[in-house]
This record gives sequence, structure tokens and C-alpha cells, in this order.
Amino acid sequence: MSAFYERLQATAERLIEQFGKPAKIVRKTDAANPDPWNPGSNSFNPDAGPSEVFDCILVETGYSISDRLQSEIQTGDKMGIISTLIDTVPTEDDVLRDGEDYQIVEINPLNPGGTTLLYEYLARR
Repeated sequence: MSAFYERLQATAERLIEQFGKPAKIVRKTDAANPDPWNPGSNSFNPDAGPSEVFDCILVETGYSISDRLQSEIQTGDKMGIISTLIDTVPTEDDVLRDGEDYQIVEINPLNPGGTTLLYEYLARR
């Protein structure tokens, strides 16, 4: 990683921390559904089970009406950026907990020169 991208990453982290708000990334573990092939068993519950929770800092950037009309963005979706000061890399399988739970629909790292500066997300209830 070059010194230039290291400075950009430090600046992004500092600004997101300064202007962002705390949230959580919730990830279901594989043990959440021990017997998925036996729906009649008492152990089958796709919503129950252990999960990992990661603290993060995010900034909601929002979207315009024209953005929504020209894409798959729906009313009520959240868009924003997540700081790289997180102990995991967010994925589409994760849930963003920001007062309410939002399923991450799309997550894209901004990584010029191979250095991830932040994660852009689209999440839906």
C-alpha cells in the first residue's frame, strides 16, 4: 500500500468517525440452522441461532428520486458508507442493525490502488 492511499484511508476513517453514527453488522453463523433438511424437526428455525455482531460506523448518504427511478432502489432503502474500522468485511448475507434491521442488498468496497477506503452499501428492510 502506498503512502498516498494510506493517507486517503486514514482521512476516510477519520471523517466517517467524526460525522457518522454507530451501528452493527450482524452475521448469522452456519450453526444457526443445524438441520435444514428436516423442516419437521424442532431444531429447524432459520431465524434462530447464533450470530456474530460487529460494531461499525456508518454515514447515510441517501439517494435522490431520480436515482430510485433509474435503478432497483426502493422506497425505504438505506444507502451509505461504512468505515473500514470494522473487524470483518461486510457481505450481502449480513444484516445492518441501525435502530431497525436492514438486509444488505449490495456492498461495494471503494478500493483504488488495492486499498479499501470504505464500503458503499444499499440495505433494505
